[in-house]
Amino acid sequence: MDNQSFLALFEAYLTSERRASPHTVVAYKTDLHQFVDYLSGLAPAKIVTEVTAQDLRGWMMALAKIALTHRSINRKMAALRIFYAFLQKRAFMMGHPTDALKSLKGKKRLPIFFQEKELLACLDPYLFPVNFSGLRDQLILELLYGTGMRLAELIALCQTDINLADGTVKVVGKRDKARIIPFPRPLKQSIAAYLLEKEKLGYHLTPPLIVTDAGRPCYPMFIYRVQEVFRIHYACQSA
Repeated sequence: MDNQSFLALFEAYLTSERRASPHTVVAYKTDLHQFVDYLSGLAPAKIVTEVTAQDLRGWMMALAKIALTHRSINRKMAALRIFYAFLQKRAFMMGHPTDALKSLKGKKRLPIFFQEKELLACLDPYLFPVNFSGLRDQLILELLYGTGMRLAELIALCQTDINLADGTVKVVGKRDKARIIPFPRPLKQSIAAYLLEKEKLGYHLTPPLIVTDAGRPCYPMFIYRVQEVFRIHYACQSA
């Protein structure tokens, strides 16, 4: 069996036996796909049943190098522990490579703040390439700072939450409380342009509004990177 087959079996297990919520299934899938991508880049490439504790430590180090928080790394490792417990339970492997790993101590991440002139620059189309990635990154910033929604709320947004006709977006916050937020015409145009490019790539069938270049649901570090890249690019343009 290949890695994708193992992931498909695990997804079926989460859905049918553990009856995990759709949000939990998506979160596990995202973390495990990232792990499988890492395994594919090893020399030689490995399948999940060949993984050792040393391979897992290497992945943790790779995550740390891209400035992922300890909390996010621990969450990904928790997903791996459940995944490997499943593989062991189904007799796909004898050992459990995650047993030797310890969780990292948490660190607090400071929020990223933007000055007013930086926020206004979000509306400048010349700072963003006119393609899927550029339109998406601009939309991320406009949604975050133009509506006041939280990062977790942005990640959870679905296309069906957007009402272009009314110029509103439905946001589900803490304790599943929903609120309707109106957005200005420039943001409406940004959403429409992004959705058009998303459809051209065939990503419109993916429920989340914001997706990666590969068409997968985005995640917190992805949003942080967009913010940092914009800030660096803006600084270079202003210099």
